[in-house]
Amino acid sequence: MINFFSTIIQKTIQLLKQEPALLLPALVFQLSINSLQYIDIKIEDILSSNLIASMMIGWIIPVVIIESMVIFAAWVILKKVTISWSVAVNQYMYGIGGILLISAIYKPIDIIFLSSIVAQDGGENNVALLFVWILSMVFRILTFYFKYDYLTSLNKQPNILNSLKRSLLIFRQFKWVTIGAMVYWKLCFVFFALILSFILMLLPSHLFGHFIGIITGAESVFLTLFFLIIFLKIKPITNLNDN
Repeated sequence: MINFFSTIIQKTIQLLKQEPALLLPALVFQLSINSLQYIDIKIEDILSSNLIASMMIGWIIPVVIIESMVIFAAWVILKKVTISWSVAVNQYMYGIGGILLISAIYKPIDIIFLSSIVAQDGGENNVALLFVWILSMVFRILTFYFKYDYLTSLNKQPNILNSLKRSLLIFRQFKWVTIGAMVYWKLCFVFFALILSFILMLLPSHLFGHFIGIITGAESVFLTLFFLIIFLKIKPITNLNDN
């Protein structure tokens, strides 16, 4: 299994070498967020005081818009799909709608839960919110492959229920591969972070935010592509008729 994950890492690197533009949306977003400090805007204050801004910065832009764009574009490149701009835009817009709908089940709960922790709110409300958050995490894990299936559907109007069913079946049949990939990625990221920590010590303090933003954006794209390639490998051998 380690060899399989290592091969996927190599294919991910090759894809980014072939199309480095896949990194661009995430990098621009992260650098824009970090640049707010230069006009005396503290992102922490915005996130803690404005729920709409928190939803946009923590959910709509990075998950619904950017991640969907990366998955769809990478799928077209990997599979060498011949597709017109009008069809591509049409499928991407439908993709955004489906991702928005399904991610709305768990992502706002993440943001509200984290905001309550930062605000250090206590009491029974926090316990109830924790329970709801755990349920949302279970749903997210079980439907882990939904976004990949939905955005790589050849149908111009992907079906949400069909993609949910396929994502559940794929996760059930490849749950240990999926969990193993998550663990493998975390270990690789920790190792990479240790190396970067030495580089950070050499940088001027005013560049820390930008450097962290670049790393955060690149890591999010790399992770998305890593699991996209895994999905494209395991989907053809999944028994989708298994009831």
